[in-house]
Amino acid sequence: MFSEMYGTANTANVIRSLARALVVGVLGLAGVSAGASAALATPSPVGYDVSYPQCETALPPSASFAILGVNGGLANNPNPCLAQQLTWASAAPGLQRPALAGLSFYLNAADPGNGVADWPSPVAGTATAETPYGPCDGSWSRACAFSYAMQRAAYSYALAVAAATLAVATVPPVATTVPPIATAAPPAAVAPPATAAPLPATTAAPAVAPWWIDVEIGASWAGRSSSREWAQLNVAALRGYVAGLRAAGARGPVGMYSNAYQWHTITGLGPRASRAYFPLGEHDWVTGSSTRAQARRACAKPFSGSVVTIAQFSEGVYDRDYACPPPPRRARPRRG
Repeated sequence: MFSEMYGTANTANVIRSLARALVVGVLGLAGVSAGASAALATPSPVGYDVSYPQCETALPPSASFAILGVNGGLANNPNPCLAQQLTWASAAPGLQRPALAGLSFYLNAADPGNGVADWPSPVAGTATAETPYGPCDGSWSRACAFSYAMQRAAYSYALAVAAATLAVATVPPVATTVPPIATAAPPAAVAPPATAAPLPATTAAPAVAPWWIDVEIGASWAGRSSSREWAQLNVAALRGYVAGLRAAGARGPVGMYSNAYQWHTITGLGPRASRAYFPLGEHDWVTGSSTRAQARRACAKPFSGSVVTIAQFSEGVYDRDYACPPPPRRARPRRG
């Protein structure tokens, strides 16, 4: 056919041209495929945080990273579906840049004072822990606030350990699309099977995963009407939560969840003054944004004087979290 159309002399040239075109086309398709694969393989910088309010809500189909609340709204209550949520979150791959673990936990913090039943007391034998402020005498003092927080942190850590033991290899109901806001009574939460074997990957999670301490004005804190030392009492409590997690076995990073307004309202501190009480290694997770664009800007607004690692924003029925890029490195001054 080629000899008849183009002559014998031109047949070889035509075949070589077609061959070159075919090779270029294949390489082009390969490049597109490789680019598409790379794009699909790149994790999203947006993850989710879930807790007891999501017990009767289908969880997102996937997450680059997930942060689980271990409490049921108060520091002395459990999240009843933490084991299920832990099973879901264990599949989150995490991020390499910025470096972020696939799974983290957070606990609800408070400093309610000696009017609550579980406040440490020497009479009840619950004020034996050593504190940087001396012994706890049962009053609303810095020592007792620290001791109370240590006990609540140990309790919260134990909740995560129990959930990790119960987490099963059955993925909970997963949403294929974002569910609408419920207008009728939601279905009852499904408990994990009691006879299922625990997931080995999750049993060590409470010890190695990052932990966050939820510092919000909706909880009970010392205020100006409580004591002239209200700010110091709350700072002592927050330091106690960190100490309690460490004493219980948490070896991963520990950070604070709040924003500038709430942090100052509770601690009386700004970013610079906070550095005297909280190490720079305790990073910030900033709340208060409504959009991803606002969350990105919040990455530059630390409240405790540390580095902002995550900025939360609300979208639909889920709380979403933007992984902040690492801060630029400061150029070293040149030596003359």
